[in-house]
Amino acid sequence: MARILLLDFEIESLAMMKRFLELSGHEVKGLHEQSQLQDLFTDHVFDLAVINMPADCSNVNNMLRLLDEILGDLKTIIITDSSADECMHDRPGHKFIFRPVDLDVFDARVKQMLEKGVHRDV
Repeated sequence: MARILLLDFEIESLAMMKRFLELSGHEVKGLHEQSQLQDLFTDHVFDLAVINMPADCSNVNNMLRLLDEILGDLKTIIITDSSADECMHDRPGHKFIFRPVDLDVFDARVKQMLEKGVHRDV
């Protein structure tokens, strides 16, 4: 069982993804606002973060910088639209899944990320 942080700005999607991860045997902390991240890390330790976000390159890059600042070496899966593909290169420790999300692919990616070593080895 892994401890997974799930950040999704859409509440319905957050509930579905959280339930899927819990049914896969993981402990999941779900957030729907970016502002909730900072306070969370004083009390919690996570093995993986899953972030579902819109595909604007500046949003993705800003979020990745924020994640690196707040989360440090936490491995991260970013779920976004394929139109953001051009801003997704050379991101050690971050893996991307493009919408629409195939749950089998998502499950495999979660397992793959959890089996890897530290953030920079992914």
